Amino acid sequence: MITLRNVVIAAAATALSLAFGSAYAQSKHVIKIGWTSADAPQDPYATGARLFKQALERQSNGRIEVQLFPNRQLGDEKPMLEGLRFGTLDAAVITNAVVAQIEPAFQVNDLPFLYSNEGRRTRCSTARWARCWRRSSKPRASSRSASWKGAFAT
Repeated sequence: MITLRNVVIAAAATALSLAFGSAYAQSKHVIKIGWTSADAPQDPYATGARLFKQALERQSNGRIEVQLFPNRQLGDEKPMLEGLRFGTLDAAVITNAVVAQIEPAFQVNDLPFLYSNEGRRTRCSTARWARCWRRSSKPRASSRSASWKGAFAT
């Protein structure tokens, strides 16, 4: 039976859900990314983190804010990796050697003279085996991984 009391309760519930729902939808999501080196223009970690910030904030139309934490502000690489796995850290720039402690297949990228030039490295990082590696490592990791080159000398 429809009563005035039920109509008032329904209207109040609708108003609250609209008010809080729209406020939640408009709020920014903050992602913190940390790395161990300085925030210098020539540092590859800093450059990658800044480009990540620019791309994500632009593609999300400002709904996502990326905060940068250089110089071990969020800890050394191993504690940051543990934070990623536990869900207490959003993003981090971590070297192969530390990631390989959890996923040994990651060490393949540290083999000397594996890539003869930067173009070959790029092709290999997007090749079928790389996609298979990402799928196979997913059960052992609670997060996604991405990579960019830190340095390449020919």
